Amino acid sequence: MTDKVKTIIFVCGPIVDRQQLRDMLDIAPTARKVAVGVTIIDSQESMNCRFSSILPRDGRPGSAFDLAPARYWSAECRFPAMDGPVAFCLLGKLSQMPLHEYAERLLRGAAAWSDATTMSIDTVIGPVGNPEARILRGFETASVILTTRLHGALHALIHGCPAIAIDQVPGGDENLRGAGEDRTDEAAIEAALGFARSEEIRSIVARCRAELIARSADALRRAADLVAGAAG
Repeated sequence: MTDKVKTIIFVCGPIVDRQQLRDMLDIAPTARKVAVGVTIIDSQESMNCRFSSILPRDGRPGSAFDLAPARYWSAECRFPAMDGPVAFCLLGKLSQMPLHEYAERLLRGAAAWSDATTMSIDTVIGPVGNPEARILRGFETASVILTTRLHGALHALIHGCPAIAIDQVPGGDENLRGAGEDRTDEAAIEAALGFARSEEIRSIVARCRAELIARSADALRRAADLVAGAAG
């Protein structure tokens, strides 16, 4: 059966040297390998080279946007209640992300300063313990998302919810601001959280939401063209 596989497509996530990805690529050694909507990490060049075509969402100049928001292009923007809980959506410790402790300390400190009720959202779907419906309810309920996840920020805006996002990689994700920048400190995060819980933020959220969905739709078109070309 594997000799009939002509093209393998890896969608979303970082290209990293992990057993699951190696196993997937080894299913059909002679098949074309295409990656779309992925994160490129310089230290993972040995895995990057296994793909004949890549449309990255970050990590390279000229990257496309993330693919996930495109599915919401027709959904209405519904703002959550401004007095709702502040939600943490945290990636946690990864070897490629050395700023996780600094980033989480800033975000948790800001939430404590605001004296707001807090909750947690995990964007990794688990059919039993963490179904998609539960994840979406979290974004619909929270008044602000404090996140170190790319999809924490994107899904916040999709649901009309302000997000304060910190990248855990110095100079990493082009869509997020790095925690290593001098202006990202306790005072800046606390000020951002105060503004995020005000009425003035809603017009900004609506504008950013429209932009990210449009950019995502464009990325999806580019990804479809790349896959079609590779499948030839």
